[in-house]
Amino acid sequence: KSDNGILEKDVNLSIAKKLQKKLIDTGFNVVMTRNSVYDNCSTESTSASLAYRSNLANSIGADLFVSIHCNAGGGTGTETYYYYGNADGKRLATYIQNYVTSSLGTSNRGVKEAGFAVIKNTSMTAILLETAFIDTAADAAKLADDGCQWSYAESIAHGICDYFGVAY
Repeated sequence: KSDNGILEKDVNLSIAKKLQKKLIDTGFNVVMTRNSVYDNCSTESTSASLAYRSNLANSIGADLFVSIHCNAGGGTGTETYYYYGNADGKRLATYIQNYVTSSLGTSNRGVKEAGFAVIKNTSMTAILLETAFIDTAADAAKLADDGCQWSYAESIAHGICDYFGVAY
């Protein structure tokens, strides 16, 4: 999705790479399902691309799966999803949601259950973060700002550390 002069795939990857650095600096081993906007994109379908990411996480025995996105549809704010009924997912989603909304000052749209492919088809605790709305000017300004992207990364990392009970 492209809106307000920015591309979702670029914003997501930028935040993810910043998060990767924050987590490595904190002592985590991080495996990215995408290292460029072209990685793991199936020419067959979106579902094939999503399946590849879930399968990769499952095959390496990851402890967590964090999927970063930009929302669209004319709203504003941040929301974090976990798979239906998954208590660990809800706990991780809540930590991340609280840090992101506090740090970035985005509207808190809540922690919600959903059946998105990457949180449904992964065997580990998984969340999907909708950082902000790419098609709303005020949210898009945050998404495009390098400093705000670092704040997203730090907030997510802080939530992950709280989830594991380790100092950030």
